[in-house]
Amino acid sequence: REGLSRAVLESMGYGVPPIVTDSGGPTEIVDDGKNGFIIPVGDTEAIANKILYLYTHPKLVKKMSDECRRKTVSNEMSVQVAVDRHIDFFGTLLAN
Repeated sequence: REGLSRAVLESMGYGVPPIVTDSGGPTEIVDDGKNGFIIPVGDTEAIANKILYLYTHPKLVKKMSDECRRKTVSNEMSVQVAVDRHIDFFGTLLAN
C-alpha cells in the first residue's frame, strides 16, 4: 500500500504521464489511459509494455501530458486544495 506519491505529482506537473501500480494513493490521481497508466503490483511485463506503448505513440503522450498538467496546474492537487479539504473534514468532525 502506498500513499499519494509526491514524485507522481511532480512528474505530472512536468507533463510526464506516470505508470503507477494499483497500490492505493497513486490511483487517486492517475486516470488509467487518460493521464497515465495503472498496472498490477509486481507486473514487470506490464511496465515494460506501457513504456514501449508510450514510446511508440507520441500523439497519445502529448494528449496525456496536457491532461497531467491540467490536473496539477488547475490546482486539483495543490497544497492549498489539500489544506482546505483537511479543514473541511476536521470541521465536519468537530460539528458532530
